[in-house]
Amino acid sequence: MASKTKTKLEVLPSNIDGQGFVTDIGTNFQVIKGEYYSQSLIGKANNKYLGNLRQGLLVSVSFYGNPVSVITVYGGVVRLVEVNVEGVELNTAVAISEALKNIETRQPMGLYLT
Repeated sequence: MASKTKTKLEVLPSNIDGQGFVTDIGTNFQVIKGEYYSQSLIGKANNKYLGNLRQGLLVSVSFYGNPVSVITVYGGVVRLVEVNVEGVELNTAVAISEALKNIETRQPMGLYLT
């Protein structure tokens, strides 16, 4: 039986609503709603760091001391506003980051399409 190989994402559009992903550590989730922020709208503290990352990564950034999960996409990032993580719908930044095991700031995770 042939094994299924995963390919890390290289290019993502700015609209990823409805898209399903699996993280490097095997957490499945679907983006229900995301908010796109172009490179020019990202705060100075995170802009330099995020701008140097490749597309298709799940990253937690700190916003007023709370983890906020974003996905790097073409031209900026998508903040995860509402997601379904393994059957549970979540709509707060902290709950999303905890469910995706993406709490530690600036520790990117690879993503795969599902």
